[in-house]
Amino acid sequence: MNNDSIKKLFLLAAITYAKSGNHVWYISCFPFEKIPNNIIIPEKEVLSLITFVFLKDYKDLINHLNGIHLWRKPPRIILVAGFEEYSNLNKPDYNPMCAALISTSLLDAISTAAAKLNAVSYLIVACRILENYKSRLNILRMLYFSEIISHPKEQDMLNAIMKTLEIR
Repeated sequence: MNNDSIKKLFLLAAITYAKSGNHVWYISCFPFEKIPNNIIIPEKEVLSLITFVFLKDYKDLINHLNGIHLWRKPPRIILVAGFEEYSNLNKPDYNPMCAALISTSLLDAISTAAAKLNAVSYLIVACRILENYKSRLNILRMLYFSEIISHPKEQDMLNAIMKTLEIR
């Protein structure tokens, strides 16, 4: 799936979760230049539950995640598009310690949100990985991420995410 497909998929997921009354953070390196095709902009009440956070690099991401302890309304769902951009997974200068810090910071943020909300909270991370760097992602997956969902088609991926979470 390309970046535009992931943006669209995550925006649809954010809207769906927000329609259920859940606070959602949508985190990405790249802001939207336009609303993806076939997305119907929801009413103001739904949009007010979605926080779009555009952070240029892993340092900004870590700083933002560390501030979750101060948020009055923590998110129930955190969506991170472009994990590979923050962690440099697809680059020769990849640093596994940095990727581990990002992973643990994400998990700490969602754990803090769950504790503050006294409810199960969800972290969904999108990552596009080049074939020759798959072992890097596999190590992170084994250490930090318990479930991987992968489908080549947008609708299949969206359905799998919604089914996996089934937020109550």
